[in-house]
Amino acid sequence: MHRLRLHHLITISWMVVFTFGTANFSVKGNEGGSAQKRVLNSDLEKVKRVRLQLVSNNLDSVYIIEKFLQEKKIDAINNENPELLANVNFDLGILYFNSENYIKAIPSLQSAIENLSDLTYSDSLILYNSLTIAFTEIKAFNSAVRYVSTLEYLINKNQKEYNRITNNIVSLDGLYYNLGMFDDAIRVFRDKSAKGENLIRSDPYRYSVDVFDLGRYFSGNNQPDSAIHYYQLSRSIVESSNFENGDYFLGLIKGNTGQALIKQRKYEEAIPLLKEDYVASLRSKDYVNSAKNLNILAYCELKTGDIDNALRHLKAVKDLVATNDPDNIKYVNTLYLSQAFGAIEQYDSAYWYAKKHIQLTDSLAANRNIEKSAQLAVSVELRHREQIMQSALLSMHQQKKIAEKNRQAFNLTLVGTVLLAISFITVLILLRNQSVQKNKLKVLIVTNENKTQELEKSLHEKEYLLKEIHHRVKNNLQIVSGILQLQAIHSKNKEIKHIMNESQNRIKSMALIHQMLYQNEDIRYIPFKQYLEKLSSQVMSALMVDSNRVQVNIIINEIYLDVETAIPLGLIVNELLSNAIKYAYPKEESGQIDIWLKNEDQNQYSLVVSDDGVGFPEGIDIKSTNTLGLQLVTMLSKQLKSELTYKGTNGTEISLKFNIQNKN
Repeated sequence: MHRLRLHHLITISWMVVFTFGTANFSVKGNEGGSAQKRVLNSDLEKVKRVRLQLVSNNLDSVYIIEKFLQEKKIDAINNENPELLANVNFDLGILYFNSENYIKAIPSLQSAIENLSDLTYSDSLILYNSLTIAFTEIKAFNSAVRYVSTLEYLINKNQKEYNRITNNIVSLDGLYYNLGMFDDAIRVFRDKSAKGENLIRSDPYRYSVDVFDLGRYFSGNNQPDSAIHYYQLSRSIVESSNFENGDYFLGLIKGNTGQALIKQRKYEEAIPLLKEDYVASLRSKDYVNSAKNLNILAYCELKTGDIDNALRHLKAVKDLVATNDPDNIKYVNTLYLSQAFGAIEQYDSAYWYAKKHIQLTDSLAANRNIEKSAQLAVSVELRHREQIMQSALLSMHQQKKIAEKNRQAFNLTLVGTVLLAISFITVLILLRNQSVQKNKLKVLIVTNENKTQELEKSLHEKEYLLKEIHHRVKNNLQIVSGILQLQAIHSKNKEIKHIMNESQNRIKSMALIHQMLYQNEDIRYIPFKQYLEKLSSQVMSALMVDSNRVQVNIIINEIYLDVETAIPLGLIVNELLSNAIKYAYPKEESGQIDIWLKNEDQNQYSLVVSDDGVGFPEGIDIKSTNTLGLQLVTMLSKQLKSELTYKGTNGTEISLKFNIQNKN
């Protein structure tokens, strides 16, 4: 009896002490939470003030700012504050971007876009602008294109706000130009002109630069007539004004005008302009541009038959190009040297430079692929880490809120009744089990991440090997093409030369497919519209046909084909396009060639090549002709199990229907 009372007394005393102790702890905890919240809010305000300095690029010390932001990033993780972490990532992204450390900037900027819910218009504009430029600088053009449309939408959404912060935003038309989207560059430039944002006559220097840029856009878009018009307008403004570095700018204008004239095959008119650009660049110590001008100048002299001057200029490039200068200058130089020595029948030297050119081709492509892959791999790895950190922080933050609410409810209930002591012990046991489960889950997550990384590494290695195979195949085909070219140059038999040139064109069409395969992100499929555009330009260039006389129209939507389908189709188009250019328009007549790829029914397609030329002679049957090209078309159409038909009146139209399994 006495023992029972003593036991009850001890139990009640323990519960009272425990209850009041817990209540006291709860009060102190709430006071500490309020103080902690005030500190975190103060940190957030400091981080946002730093952003104003970053956006205006007004920093005393990049190192001090980065150190401060890294400390706040650790505080955000330790205090489980996702909002502070997202704002710190925003500032770090802008800091790295301003320092041109684009690899580290990209994941921080992406994390800010995804995790900041209160982004202002100006913040959104700066984020998308910085991301687009960063991807462009590391040559990840596909990633840059994903952001540039959103950037254009933001610019057009609030023109007034955009004008206020326009000094921090890239020229959108210039960005489209760098991405090779020349139509969009011209469109945006004209939109800005309509709004009075460029071509401001009261500022002659800016006006001349704007006109010069528009000329570059038209030149990139293969519209040399329009390009020359705007180059001449810019030139007249510069010549009538007294700009700083005006001679250098004038030289650039003349050099670009010369390159546009080359596209019109006006080589003699281009030569003096290129010489003036060369001299102006040399005076300004721009040796890279001087070397480029000498290469282009030598190309024109090769076209006009001035082999001696061409060789002299090509050899002078070596004195201008340093070991760390761009390899593409040496790449072009070796190609033209091979052609020049071939023209004077010094075939040993021609072969040596051709071999050197192929080696540079291999080196350039490999270096670009390796550099791009390495940069993207680092960016993806950093991005992956940021996502894991942000997700873990959000999860822990939500769990902390839930645990805090449960603890407060438990403490309030505990003050009211002693019986909840048992419940409290039960909750402690559950929390312990939850902690054990959480640790197991962390181990499982780490294990799965390691396996995922191993699988991704294995996948990247296999993709790299496949791309390398296609790369080697392309290089071998180029070597065969080069050998055929040298043989054609060496042969005096016109018929053999003709056969060699046609064979070389067919090999080039196959090499182009393997080149696009290893350059494409998805190595299983080829963007066939893009391939046909490059193939048509290649055929026109090989046959030296003026695009103003014979116009080739590619009329298809973008479609992705596997290599088994793309190679025979490419060879068929190569033969039909070559025949149409050579025979449909005698006596230098003008005309139009259309290439269609139509989706007839599900996976059934029709390829149609038509021209408005003289048509086939009467009574000819292309399926039984002795012509090698048409025999090749018939054989390849059988390989595709296709139905080949043709019409020979009012021009020529050849079509074939076939089934494919494509990736749309």
